[in-house]
Amino acid sequence: MSNSIVSSTNFDHDMPLLDHFRVLKRCVFISLIGLGLGMIGGFFIYAEVIPFLIAPFLPLMGGSSEALFIHTLSEGFVMKFKLSLILGAILSFPIHLFTFIYFVVPALKRREKWWLAIALLVSFLLVIGSLFISYSKIIPLMVSFLTTSGFVPTNVKVMLNFQSNISTILQFIIYTLLLFQLPILLEFLLALNIVSRKALWKASRYVILGTFILCAIVTPPDIISQVGLALPLIGLYFVTILIAKICGFGGR
Repeated sequence: MSNSIVSSTNFDHDMPLLDHFRVLKRCVFISLIGLGLGMIGGFFIYAEVIPFLIAPFLPLMGGSSEALFIHTLSEGFVMKFKLSLILGAILSFPIHLFTFIYFVVPALKRREKWWLAIALLVSFLLVIGSLFISYSKIIPLMVSFLTTSGFVPTNVKVMLNFQSNISTILQFIIYTLLLFQLPILLEFLLALNIVSRKALWKASRYVILGTFILCAIVTPPDIISQVGLALPLIGLYFVTILIAKICGFGGR
């Protein structure tokens, strides 16, 4: 290789395969370093973030700060490590995005770069939307529903485990974030004419059923979280088809 890897940001389609692997290796290495630094940052801001995850449980205790309890010695350590890892991934996301752009964009044509920029913007908006829906709307209703007198007798006190319930909240938020990215993948398949709008429309009844089944699998066993997650996803499915029709995708 005659030039340094840094100059490979201007590589063309004739770059040797080995050089592509070297660039990919560098990108992966930078991402892992970024994740490690993000985890360190997450470790230090843990005390500021954890109250937001405890907040949905506070109404159960009349606003008392003692809404959750630890039952084993290792729970505090395990939860802090787990949350620091998740926060590390979030804090280091700009680095992961940079390495992705560094590796992929130079090989794209000008129009493809525009579509990539739009996809990244839409992805960001879907992340914001999923966080709002999951944390502000669904989770409070889910907690309230699962702890009503219809399920918990009035003479039984609620003592929720810290690690288990915070993990449930985190898991639900992460699943929501990932599922809200599916419309981008679907639009990509439509743009490449791998699937057609007509086929998606015909399959809509099965998609609706499959969405409810998927949400039942990834959410806690309550109708509130399942329906609350399924309905926005179904709405996004039809919006994706509409956008494809406007843009002329998937017309075969």
